[in-house]
Amino acid sequence: MNTTDELQPDESGRANPEVAEGAPSPNEKRVLPVASYLHTAAAIAIMLGVALMTWKSAKQFEQPHSPCITYLPTIIWLWLLFGFVAVGIRRRNISLGEIFGNAWKSFDDIIMDIVIAAAFWLCAVVVLATLGFALLGSQRENMQQATKVLQGLAPHGSLGISMWIVLSVTAGICEEFIFRGYLQRQFSALTQSIVGGVFLSAAVFALGHLYEGVAKAALIGIFGIMFGVLAAWRKNLRPGILAHIWHDVFSGLALSVITTHASK
Repeated sequence: MNTTDELQPDESGRANPEVAEGAPSPNEKRVLPVASYLHTAAAIAIMLGVALMTWKSAKQFEQPHSPCITYLPTIIWLWLLFGFVAVGIRRRNISLGEIFGNAWKSFDDIIMDIVIAAAFWLCAVVVLATLGFALLGSQRENMQQATKVLQGLAPHGSLGISMWIVLSVTAGICEEFIFRGYLQRQFSALTQSIVGGVFLSAAVFALGHLYEGVAKAALIGIFGIMFGVLAAWRKNLRPGILAHIWHDVFSGLALSVITTHASK
């Protein structure tokens, strides 16, 4: 073997290893996985298994229950899933801060994220309202099914509203971390495409909400794509977390008001 062919001097006279044929260029940025793909497969299998069980028992949500019965299991489940994903990431010696994105360095950073989150949420509401009318408004059965489930999930009373806010904060942090921080990175690494990561993570996100109906799950998938684009653009999860929390809190409180007046 001729080693002089493998080590060519650069302009400074130092040896510079040649890039092997077929290997990526040093200037080409590759998206690297943040956990093993076996761990990712296990996480997805667990999520889809829980989603399937929830789908089969969706009728239980059509009747109001105690807030502890309605919201507490979901809060616990999301944090357990967060922990499972975090363990897989830490096994690669990757910090959770890298997944969430760089910390705020100034008050201006905080204001910027709040403004971006608010603008994003307003745009998302317009898009979802338009698509929701097109998908659900023209399908009476889907609309009725989604309405029944949402009525059962609506928070009522001080305890219900308090637990709904806790659930909203939990969902905002955990779901953005899991889907936009973890799965989006994993799928982007697998496909070597940011677009692939956004769409595949949104697909898993939608499947996890099938208990709300197929049409509603499709809307949630579109919502997931929008959040994925936001995370890819900002390169952190903060605006998405803020928008996610606000959307869930606002939706729950609005639904509570609507269902309360409807029952009178």
